[in-house]
Amino acid sequence: MPPEIARLTEWAGAPAPPRGVRPPGAARWVNIADPGDPVAVPPGLAAAFDGLDLDLTDTVHPLFGFHHAKNYLGCAGTAATLAPFLTGA
Repeated sequence: MPPEIARLTEWAGAPAPPRGVRPPGAARWVNIADPGDPVAVPPGLAAAFDGLDLDLTDTVHPLFGFHHAKNYLGCAGTAATLAPFLTGA
């Protein structure tokens, strides 16, 4: 759970929300978050979910091309994550 949410729940006297888990059937789970993308899963997903293999922050596109597959596939975090699984890598 992100620290700011944990502090809020403590302050309000509410129990902490349950942690999420890796989606069923997912052999590997990687989050690559662009901090400039206003609708992406935020960086630090591992603070709220169990089972993430990698929780990366990377600039996918400096302006507004975050959701284009070519930009995610071209960012360094995606390349480094996929490289071990590609033939000849």
